[in-house]
Amino acid sequence: MKRSKKLTLTLMAAGSSIALGACGEKRQETEKYTSLEECKAASVFTDEQCQASYNSALDVHEKSSPRYNNRALCEQEFNINRCEQRTNSNGSSFWSPFLAGYLVSNIIDNSRSYRYSSPYYNARYGRSYTWNGDLIDTRRTSDGRIRHSVDKKAITTKPKPAKTMTRTSVVSRGGFGSRSSSRSSGRGWGG
Repeated sequence: MKRSKKLTLTLMAAGSSIALGACGEKRQETEKYTSLEECKAASVFTDEQCQASYNSALDVHEKSSPRYNNRALCEQEFNINRCEQRTNSNGSSFWSPFLAGYLVSNIIDNSRSYRYSSPYYNARYGRSYTWNGDLIDTRRTSDGRIRHSVDKKAITTKPKPAKTMTRTSVVSRGGFGSRSSSRSSGRGWGG
């Protein structure tokens, strides 16, 4: 093998291991609840922590939930009877999926612990997504527990006010939540 090919393969292998290592660091385990009562009953967090996380998730839902200019587009992504008509502060209406629940996660950063929460939505085919379109991974551990994880950005990024999507914007993005630029995880809304 030529030296240049060997060097290229070595660099590709090193780059792959660095990229795989970085992917693992971007995921954050979370607790997933469908209601405030479920959070309190789980006894993972205090009642006050559950309430604060729930309130935070509701605030994000109000400001940044997925929005569509008509019911059909919303139901195309989230299924029939999973969308509601809402009105924003300037009086215009839009369609948005129902809040399915919320995620809560503790993240330790620089020796300090932060609690983050985020709303999630149930889309077609049994998948759940965060407010910004990131898929919630669900797996069963060897001891039988169900664990959920999301891209750290989905719960730590400050939400932006959502724009109302039209058929043109949904098609150009490849489905709700998909990004026009490439994403390393290849995840987004859709089914």
